[in-house]
Amino acid sequence: MNLFYYSPILFIFFYYFYSIQIDLGFEKPEVFITIASFLFAIFTGFFISRQSQRHRDLRQEIAINDGDFTAIYRSFGHLSQKAQKEAGKIIKKHFQKILKKQDWAYHLKQKSTTLIDLHALLKKEIGAKKMPSLKHVTIQYILESLNRLQLTRKRLIAYHRERMNVMQWGLIAVLTIILLTAISFLHNTTFIVPIYKAFYAVIILVVINYIYRLNNLRLFKDAYGIQSSRDVIEIIEGKK
Repeated sequence: MNLFYYSPILFIFFYYFYSIQIDLGFEKPEVFITIASFLFAIFTGFFISRQSQRHRDLRQEIAINDGDFTAIYRSFGHLSQKAQKEAGKIIKKHFQKILKKQDWAYHLKQKSTTLIDLHALLKKEIGAKKMPSLKHVTIQYILESLNRLQLTRKRLIAYHRERMNVMQWGLIAVLTIILLTAISFLHNTTFIVPIYKAFYAVIILVVINYIYRLNNLRLFKDAYGIQSSRDVIEIIEGKK
């Protein structure tokens, strides 16, 4: 859920909530707000930075992964048209599943035989044949790409699972509650004070939602993985 679209409703709720004056006898409630805001900014800034780096790493690994698949497809063309056609079917089937499920991480969560099938195809194509120099180099390139795909898959799995743990979310939750509560300690000296309080509270929740979407890889709706999959299929179909 993108909390940004519910911001007006949240603003109205917090406006009426902060319109109720809470007086617990604190002489300088600003001190509590300053401390809570400082800690909140430090930890949320760290988590946003870390998860943003995770997004960048995933984008890079997906580009390498899909680039190797297209390189393998084109390389099979140097062996034979029939082999390239078979390789295209295997690779296309791999990416069609991603598009069907609209989930770039589908093959990270489900068993995949794509690399096994490509190895089997290469073995079938080569057999015990003696290859000329060009085909020999091509086979080396294909094997290098297949080996690199194995490593890329492992890195993608690691990045996909690298999420914030319960302790980190607990820390964020405690700081958020303290900060939202501390805001209510401020005196409503004028009618505009509750408005500022409500704006502040909504911004805090939007930041939390931003971290949540980053953590669950939902910020960009996996657009980069889906678009890259379409690109690979279009290359195999000869559209690019």
